[in-house]
Amino acid sequence: MPVITSHCSLPLPLDNTFNYVAWRKQLADLAIPADMELQERNQHNYDTEMANRTSIRTTRKYEEDDMLAGNAPLTTHDIGAKLIAFYAYHNAEVAKMRDSQQYCDQVVAPLLPKLIEFLLGKHEKCAKEVEKKKEDEKVEKEKVLSLKGTMVMTSSMKINPLMHPSVLTPAPFQAAIKYNLHPALFWFMDKCLRWAMEHSSEIPMRKNMNVLARPEKSLMNINKMKSTWGSDDSTDSHSILEWMNTSQNFLAALDNLCPTIDVSNPFLFFVELTKHFVFF
Repeated sequence: MPVITSHCSLPLPLDNTFNYVAWRKQLADLAIPADMELQERNQHNYDTEMANRTSIRTTRKYEEDDMLAGNAPLTTHDIGAKLIAFYAYHNAEVAKMRDSQQYCDQVVAPLLPKLIEFLLGKHEKCAKEVEKKKEDEKVEKEKVLSLKGTMVMTSSMKINPLMHPSVLTPAPFQAAIKYNLHPALFWFMDKCLRWAMEHSSEIPMRKNMNVLARPEKSLMNINKMKSTWGSDDSTDSHSILEWMNTSQNFLAALDNLCPTIDVSNPFLFFVELTKHFVFF
């Protein structure tokens, strides 16, 4: 009886020393010929994929039948044919396939299942990298904003000038109201009061000669202040929002100077002036 030779060049039936796993192992990629275009290589790879799948299924079936037969001779069928090697793809080609569906459909097609799986993995990886880049940029932007301080806002918000954190009124400004020196109203803008608190030594003062009549040791030199800061006669350049801001701060300073409201005397100057500002 003639000897039947297997695809692996061994006589059938194969003995129990045959390595089925090694026979099903994929071969290394072939070197790309210089004159072989992408379409030709891809068609070879597609046909190879189909042939190799058939070979692997056949080999697995032979292995299972061999085990079920208890090592009985199997000469009616064989293992699958030897696997065929694939051609590789250039990185630039893979990048085009990843970024262009039209390139895949019109230039490369048909796509191998393994190639589709590979490209989907590339897409997922790129998406994660883009998302990570956005998160990193957001973190860096937040760091920059935290360094710049609260004057830089990521979202706009309507501001009511009648509702804002109170600003401290310097003592010379309080005294100017108390002793009827008639300080200009716009001196009580937030920025002016803050400057005066930080540069109190630069406010022009005059020594008070009548200490008994004026408990304060010194009062503001109102004439020098008006020549430097301006008076209420020069308020044309101020907006309605600035006026509302100054009026609120002025009322707050006046409130500090007024005694506690007495039920028997509800007509305090602060209360009446507040009604006046609210009315207008």
